[in-house]
Amino acid sequence: MDDCDGPAVVEFRDTATGVVTARWRPPDAGDELTATLLGCRPDGDGCAALRTSRPGDGPAQGWLLGPEAPVQVPALDGPGTELVDGTAVSLVDGVLIGETVPGGEERWRVEVGPGRVIAVQPGRVHALTEANELVTVDPATGTRLSGFVLDIGSDGTGWVPGDAYAAAGFVVVERLRPPVDPDADDQRYYLTAESLIVAAT
Repeated sequence: MDDCDGPAVVEFRDTATGVVTARWRPPDAGDELTATLLGCRPDGDGCAALRTSRPGDGPAQGWLLGPEAPVQVPALDGPGTELVDGTAVSLVDGVLIGETVPGGEERWRVEVGPGRVIAVQPGRVHALTEANELVTVDPATGTRLSGFVLDIGSDGTGWVPGDAYAAAGFVVVERLRPPVDPDADDQRYYLTAESLIVAAT
């Protein structure tokens, strides 16, 4: 995002050189704009889409990236919706829903319980329920690949998930101490000195 001189604009850069290859703003965008990348490879590049929003002003909008200008895809609008293997995945009222991108047709739905999608990777969607159960499904079919309570030792599940990362079949999740205080020092912010939990799915 470039908001240094005038209204915010999305910049696209060449990963090898850093040179700006294109600048773009959604139609009717206000001066302030944020963007969330979607469908990225585990190394963080090759993102297939993004979701733009204006602070406190209207719904977010999902956009599919390609060689031409971004194309709006309503299936990517929802907060917390992720994109993997051509499927938009969201968790609504305890149900994981997979929709085709860009068409938006429903592919599958799986009941997992209240929670959120914490990470995706090729061939896997990872949702974490309010009870800290990690559920992994296949993004193409919705088939449940694994499911277990995400805990370690005697620490239990009384923690709040922070950032998460997924690659090569593994998931890493930050364990934060409730209530989460983003301004606290590390001892208060994280549940224990073992701030990360790693799981094979």
